[in-house]
Amino acid sequence: MQIYFESIGIGLVAKIISVLNSKGGCGKTSTAVHTAGALASKGFQVHLIDTDDTQGASLWSSKGDGFNFGVTPVTMGRKSVRDFKTEILDAVDGADYVFIDTPPQLDEVSRVVVLFSDMALIPLSPSELDFWGAEAAIAYVKDAQDVRDGKPNVACVPSRVSDTILSRAIFDALSAHDVLISESIRNRIAVAEAVSAGQTLAQYAPNSPSAKEFEKLAELVLSHTGAIQ
Repeated sequence: MQIYFESIGIGLVAKIISVLNSKGGCGKTSTAVHTAGALASKGFQVHLIDTDDTQGASLWSSKGDGFNFGVTPVTMGRKSVRDFKTEILDAVDGADYVFIDTPPQLDEVSRVVVLFSDMALIPLSPSELDFWGAEAAIAYVKDAQDVRDGKPNVACVPSRVSDTILSRAIFDALSAHDVLISESIRNRIAVAEAVSAGQTLAQYAPNSPSAKEFEKLAELVLSHTGAIQ
């Protein structure tokens, strides 16, 4: 692991936020897009790297007038780890914050981006499958922390939350993993409407409860990446 880590090299100025879970449909792309949008609305230079082969974030940004930040698709394919990292670096020159939306499974892409991330966000909805996927993602982050003196910071993001016994049991179980847990993201219609409009919540409905939830998540990111204390 140490040799693998050293081989990709670390030297980024921007803060890198990876968003991962081995389970698709957990709110990963929404978390990346709306948190990035919240930071962009605060005046930060933000960029999103879409490493998912389905290119969901890229397609979303192509609707309407586009996002309030740039999006670049960068898939790994048959690239070497170094070439993959170089392509990301070339795409994000000048950014303050870079969000990396990873594929809906834990693979080489997820392992690489965690190794040069400043923070990892792990969204999960209240289901056993999402919880198992989150546990696997936490294990990836812990591997990186072992060789990076505790980095990246990690936060689980309860997504599409409902007030049920299952929801409470699953999110209570996260406390055993010694990770940050953000405030919950509720399943509201504005989130779906923003996709149809091709916008982030910060653009589409900046005063909505949903936008405020992602603003709080953005503040969590800022507080754990050194931007605010």
